[in-house]
Amino acid sequence: MRDSLKKTVSHALHAFFQGAVKHVVKPAAKEVEYAFGASDGAELPGESAEEYAVYWHNIPAVKRRHESLMCGGEPQRYNNFVEYAMERWGGKLPKKGMSALVLGCNDSSPLLHYLLLSGKVDRIVVVDGDREVLNEYAAHVPKTVECKCLDLNGEELPQGPYHLVLAYETLHRVAELESLFDRVAREMDFSAVFVMRDYTGPNRLQMEPEQIRLASAFLPLLPERLRTDVTGAVREEQLAPDLGKLMNIAPDLAVRSEDLLGVIKAKLKIVESMQLGGALLAPLFSGIARNFLDENDAEATAIADAMIETEAALTGSGMLPNNFSYVIARKQG
Repeated sequence: MRDSLKKTVSHALHAFFQGAVKHVVKPAAKEVEYAFGASDGAELPGESAEEYAVYWHNIPAVKRRHESLMCGGEPQRYNNFVEYAMERWGGKLPKKGMSALVLGCNDSSPLLHYLLLSGKVDRIVVVDGDREVLNEYAAHVPKTVECKCLDLNGEELPQGPYHLVLAYETLHRVAELESLFDRVAREMDFSAVFVMRDYTGPNRLQMEPEQIRLASAFLPLLPERLRTDVTGAVREEQLAPDLGKLMNIAPDLAVRSEDLLGVIKAKLKIVESMQLGGALLAPLFSGIARNFLDENDAEATAIADAMIETEAALTGSGMLPNNFSYVIARKQG
């Protein structure tokens, strides 16, 4: 199977670099949801998007790679990437009685449970601008967690000082980044660690032509069963996101994502950063990621591994941009 996959990858890359694969630029409504690695079946009548939400980074092979990258290459040594960041870069942090600020809800609830169980963090404050989402989130985290609804673009943050600031796939929705990081830095303890995982690719999810061509090269080469989404549709090609529809559905989505790393560098001191990729994997697996969740499916697992290796090679060589980043930073001064 490995030899067969190598031939498949070789064929697709040859088509890509020779320009044999048509550059598809026509917009499609569904591709707005698919562009960000969005949820399978989000438009199914009578079903909530959450029931079908499977993203490219939920694929086990991708999760393992990211966990390794975000734990300094030693995932077996740490419970999660937050523990790694605090142990690696939090040498001046107190041993207990710490406070943590979490910017946005998203998938951070398991990390909150870890922080409270660690015995090192006494206070956790979660802030988010969507009251409905925040209320739902609050129902699934310990009662001691303070959940506050506020606009990250301008409202003052709950008073610190904070020893840990965690931002998990939230900041790409913030337009007033400079103002936010001024406020974040102001509330950080001198010993604090800032940890972020987020989309840092082109604003409004506007893919590079190379991404569209490469994803379109690989899609037809996947077995049909693995490129069939939850609606039963078979993905044949990667389409460019419809900017107008995207603006109507989510006007703040990736509003200044491409500026994010630059603002962090200007406002904080970056001590470690890691490229998580996503330029190929996000569009390729969007809408079909759930087909790659079963690690007992040898074919699906082998294909996922091959695609991960291909993206890593192309990103490392500069042939593809990096679209997702992991950053650890400290307070300046």
